[in-house]
Parts: sequence; structure tokens; C-alpha cells
Amino acid sequence: MKKLIIVLFLMTSSMVYAQHGVYGIYVNSITGHSLNFGYSHHWQNSELGGGLIVNLSNKTSNNSIYYKNLDPNGVSQAFGVQLFYNYYIFRKLEFVEPFITVDCQYSFAETSSYLDANTEATHFGPFHWIENMVGIGVRIPIINQLCFTSKAGFGGMFILGNEEMLLKEQPEWEFGGSVQVGFTFLWN
Repeated sequence: MKKLIIVLFLMTSSMVYAQHGVYGIYVNSITGHSLNFGYSHHWQNSELGGGLIVNLSNKTSNNSIYYKNLDPNGVSQAFGVQLFYNYYIFRKLEFVEPFITVDCQYSFAETSSYLDANTEATHFGPFHWIENMVGIGVRIPIINQLCFTSKAGFGGMFILGNEEMLLKEQPEWEFGGSVQVGFTFLWN
């Protein structure tokens, strides 16, 4: 019991000096486009955060099946979750805060094929989409507690699920890049 009290005291005292933040970020990755909203906790050189993903529809118009592009069909498939860790480097820089990032995103949605913008889509799936990224980023203070945040990286995407029409082995995977830009609001 004494050890538990000591651990809780150390965790609580380290959080007193920590910063909290909420963020809104636009993501362009190998699975498509999304908007991410969430909360992050900052302490010393680290930041841990997580939140909600709003998947945006990825309509195509060249009669191809984009089985590696997430295309939500309905409200339940429009959302996912995100978890990330940032480690800040070069903390003595005055106007920019660079960091190394690890980002993981999960969604459960379909993919689709469009003949053209005016036709009904053919949907495949749904699939479990797991994206992992390692990269670099910067946080640039704008005014007071508002910061511009940008990340870019490289990683892997795993697609888990069965779809007989696509005749693909499961799980499917691919490597590619991701770019994220947005804003963070910080407070103590």
C-alpha cells in the first residue's frame, strides 16, 4: 500500500507542472484523408495524446477499385481512434519546437469504386485499418497558447478483413507517407 501511495504521489506531482492541449489536425495519408481531434498531455520533453478520427470520403473517378483507400459508408464507419507520442528535441530553440513522433490510427470502414462522380459506388469490406507512422514534426507558437503543428513521416498500413470479390490475401499491407497539419491549444 505504501508503494502505491508513493507512485500516485509521484505521478500527481509530475502532472502539476505538465501542460495539457487540445488539437485539430488534417491528415493526408496512404489510406486517404481525415480530420483528427483530441487531447494531449505534455511533460518535460514528451507529449502523449489521443483522440477521435473523422474519416473523409475518398471518391475516385477512373473506374478503379481503390482497395487501399478508406471510404466510410455510414456514420459508424466515419470515426476512428488515434494515439501518438512526441519526443521534443532541441528544446533551446526559441521560435520552433521540433519533435520525433510515433503515430497509430485505427478505423473500421469500407473501400469503394466509383465509375464517375454521378454514379453509385460499389463498396467492399468493411475492413480494420491500422496505420502506424514514425516521423518528425514541429510545433510553432503563434499567439499566447495557440500553436501551429505539422508532422510528416513514413510508416505501414495494415488492412485486416475478408472480401472475396477483391481476391487478395489477408492481411494486406503497404508502406507509405503521411502529412499532418493543424493547430494545438495549450494550457497548464
